[in-house]
Amino acid sequence: AWTPDGARVVFVSGRSGSRQLYVMKTDGSEVRQLTTLPGGADQPVVSPDGAKVAFTGYPGARDGQSDIYVMSLDGGQPVPVTTTRDRLEDHPFYFATGELGWAEEGNGKNEPDRVVRQGAPAALLSSDLTLQGVTLSRDGSRLAWVGTRPSERNRNALEFTFQWRALASGAETTVRLLPGERITSPSF
Repeated sequence: AWTPDGARVVFVSGRSGSRQLYVMKTDGSEVRQLTTLPGGADQPVVSPDGAKVAFTGYPGARDGQSDIYVMSLDGGQPVPVTTTRDRLEDHPFYFATGELGWAEEGNGKNEPDRVVRQGAPAALLSSDLTLQGVTLSRDGSRLAWVGTRPSERNRNALEFTFQWRALASGAETTVRLLPGERITSPSF
């Protein structure tokens, strides 16, 4: 994840034994570890003002609870934005205004996966699909996501869908995929 000024990059590495966040100058100098969460950290995104980094963190085991954290890009203690024990949160993103959004895994079969904006009363997106990737356009006008569901023809396989939504109008577009095509990381 690049800083807005292009001077530094935040990245994930397992060089300390678990996946953690690091920051360095773009010439490769001044590499510094940012996180030391027991289960690791992933999916960093830098705030529009370049002061903070949001990420998916694992306070315990890597296959357990995941929450959204924010911390200063200069270092310090990560602050949990979410601490929900009954759902997983991941894929954080920033709006141009500095507001934070992320994906939430539904709690059970009766609750869909959602994409939320911090402090907003309604979800930006609710889906019966399992959200695999979520991203916001740079101008904050469109949300793109990848979702999966079990294949109707082969219960051991997944069917992928790639869609985006214009946030102002709610209009959705589905991108037609080739048979068997797997999309994993949407990006604007």
